[in-house]
Amino acid sequence: MDRPDPIYLLAGSLALNGVGPKDHVVQFAEKFPGHCLAIPLVSFGCLDKRPKAEAGNADHVGAPMPGVVASIGVQPGQEVSEGDLLLTIEAMKMETEVRASHDGTIQSVDVQAGDSVAVGDTLVTLG
Repeated sequence: MDRPDPIYLLAGSLALNGVGPKDHVVQFAEKFPGHCLAIPLVSFGCLDKRPKAEAGNADHVGAPMPGVVASIGVQPGQEVSEGDLLLTIEAMKMETEVRASHDGTIQSVDVQAGDSVAVGDTLVTLG
């Protein structure tokens, strides 16, 4: 029996009814083993470009690595102290905590849980 050509799936940050693209890719791969390959949209630069944290501006908290925002622990107007947990980013099933580098007030939270981010994307703005 000839093996069919692989099916390529583009996986982005879309979530439907709380189920993200990874879940859909896994379900598809289980149904058609050996016939699909998931390619993150990031590979093609297809995701919306997010504003980058301004270099040298301590009030701009940028993503230290590419990944998916797993959780957000702050909201605009909240007072934070140096070292307080702002959010977590997940990459390759490992979570990285993003903490405040100094005392301040959260001016804006520029991402939502489930968003894909690239290195340097603005996550939170302090004031």
